[in-house]
Amino acid sequence: MSFVVPSNFRQLPPVWEMAQPFNIDATGSVAYDIDPVTWARNHILAVLLTNPGERVMRPSYGVGIYSFVWENQDPLVEQQMITTIKQAVSVWEPNVTLHDLEFVPQPDFSGIVYLEIAFSVGAAPTIHTVTFSLGGTGVEITA
Repeated sequence: MSFVVPSNFRQLPPVWEMAQPFNIDATGSVAYDIDPVTWARNHILAVLLTNPGERVMRPSYGVGIYSFVWENQDPLVEQQMITTIKQAVSVWEPNVTLHDLEFVPQPDFSGIVYLEIAFSVGAAPTIHTVTFSLGGTGVEITA
């Protein structure tokens, strides 16, 4: 028995991931990303925003960065969060290597803290950065 691929069958690349946020592309199929850096950025964001215990089958998954939003600007708390983030990413995203994490408070007392993360993907030597803006209204991402 043989399988015949229809002529309008869309061939996916060997490695792909659905686009975030989920959408439909111009051909009517699920949109996907083929950039590993985009994947890593999305996976880091997922680890940061997920509270431990939120995922049923993975109770230890996540950091729960929202809990940090209401903390005082204390170097000890910041170091605990950095350690927690490094541990979570090393366990749940072994293909992502974190090189530097830094909380950057704003001098205008706006209640917003920037988390700058430098990372690399796989064995590639290129270091990418992403900045998360943490505030009482939510999280914004700057690549």
